[in-house]
Amino acid sequence: MSAELDADRCVEAVLALRKVYWTNSHRPLALWNPSEPLTSGGKRPHGEDWHIRAAQDLPEAAVKLPDPRARETASNRRRRRRDGQ
Repeated sequence: MSAELDADRCVEAVLALRKVYWTNSHRPLALWNPSEPLTSGGKRPHGEDWHIRAAQDLPEAAVKLPDPRARETASNRRRRRRDGQ
């Protein structure tokens, strides 16, 4: 099995987990992998405008295949909107 195939399966598994978080009322947030050469890798949200993408009612992390450099996931309990949705 090639390393590329393993990496593809890995990102698919991450997306599947993030979908489960969303289904169970948790808002997934993509984080940089700890191995990335960043300050606070593994804790820093991935990409520009991450807070806008994460606040959508279907967050990007729950529908888009992750960047292989950002497979870590944080989640936050989703709050219901005032109109009950």
